[in-house]
Amino acid sequence: MRPSLILMGVGATADVSGTAGSRTGSHHDRPNSRSRAALTSTSGVASSEPSCYADHGSADRRRIITGWQKLWQDPEIAKQWRERPPLPEVVAMADLLEGEGRRRALDIGCGVGRHTLYLASRGFEVTATDNAPAAVHACRRNLEAAGLQAQVLEAEMTEIPFPDAYFDGVVAAQVIHHTDVATLAGIIILIHQKLAAGGLFVWAMPSPRNRDFSKGREVEPGTWVDENRREGPLPHHYCTEQEIRSLLASYDIESLEEKLNEYSQAATYHWRVIARKSAAGTGDD
Repeated sequence: MRPSLILMGVGATADVSGTAGSRTGSHHDRPNSRSRAALTSTSGVASSEPSCYADHGSADRRRIITGWQKLWQDPEIAKQWRERPPLPEVVAMADLLEGEGRRRALDIGCGVGRHTLYLASRGFEVTATDNAPAAVHACRRNLEAAGLQAQVLEAEMTEIPFPDAYFDGVVAAQVIHHTDVATLAGIIILIHQKLAAGGLFVWAMPSPRNRDFSKGREVEPGTWVDENRREGPLPHHYCTEQEIRSLLASYDIESLEEKLNEYSQAATYHWRVIARKSAAGTGDD
C-alpha cells in the first residue's frame, strides 16, 4: 500500500449494514463521495499530507503510484505474498477475538489478501482496504477463488470510512510506517477511534536495526526516503521502542517484540505489536 499522498477521490462512507449480499469475494462496492467533508473533518488525518513530501513534485508521486501498481501486478511478488502464512500476531489476535465472541476485523493495506483471507477463513466479518487498485483487484480475485467473503475497498491508509468503535480487531502489517511520524501518529489515533472498547490492534513495521535503515536521505528523525526503491521515493519511518510506546500511549500493549523476518536471510528486523484499546475507552477519545 502506498502512503496518503493525496485523496484519490475515494469517498468517506461505506456500506456497513453487514448484509450477506454486500460481502462477497468479488464485491466491487467502494465508499461513495457524499460524505467526503465529514470524513475529512472527523478523522483528523484524512486531509493531511506528510510534510516529507513538501519537496516532491507530481512526477515523484506518479512514480510511487506506478511503483505500487507494478509491484502488485508482478506475478511472482503477488504469489509470494499470497502464499505466506499470517503473522503469528494475527493468529493470536484471531484466537483472542474468537474467544471473546468478537467478529469484525479490518485489514489496512491488505495487498493481495494475505491476512484478509486468513481472517475470512476463520469466520470473521472482514473489511480490507488498500489504495493500490491492483492490490484491491487481486485481493477480490483471491477471495473469490478461495470461496471466501470480505468487503474490499479502495481507500487510503488515513481513511477508515466506518463509524467509531466499529471494529473488534485491526491489522496494519508493513503499511502505516510509509509516511512521516506526524501522519503515523494520526493514523494510530484514528485506529483507536474505530476500535470497539477492548478491541485489538496488530501492528508490524521495520525497526532501526532493519537493513534498509539509513538508506537514502533522512527527511526527519527516523524517516528515510530512498529514491532507488522500486516503489519510488516512498518515506519509511523506523520506530524505536520508546517511540512505539509513546505512540500507543492510549492502548494497553499486550506484546511488543523485535523479530527477524522469517522469509529473508538478510537483517530485516521488524517490530511486532499486539495492543488493546482499554475496555473503558470510547470511540472518540
